Amino acid sequence: VAALCGGLATALVGAPFDTVKTRLMSRRETPFSGPLHCVAATARTEGVLALYKGFLPVYGRQAPFNLLNFLIMEHLLDLARPGTT
Repeated sequence: VAALCGGLATALVGAPFDTVKTRLMSRRETPFSGPLHCVAATARTEGVLALYKGFLPVYGRQAPFNLLNFLIMEHLLDLARPGTT
């Protein structure tokens, strides 16, 4: 459960950055002068929720990563503790 919540938090924070990066990289001649201009123009013209376009793919990538990361970390910690097998 903690891994899925961590994936959700990561996606909530990271999705706007992915959206801005994608918009800046998708065209050779970008209408934006930089990342902050991209955020402001997107929020102004499409609304703030437009920054979360692509949220589900970000969560779909982050949740399994966090789950595996936590499982592997716990297993390695068990192996590193003295007196456990």
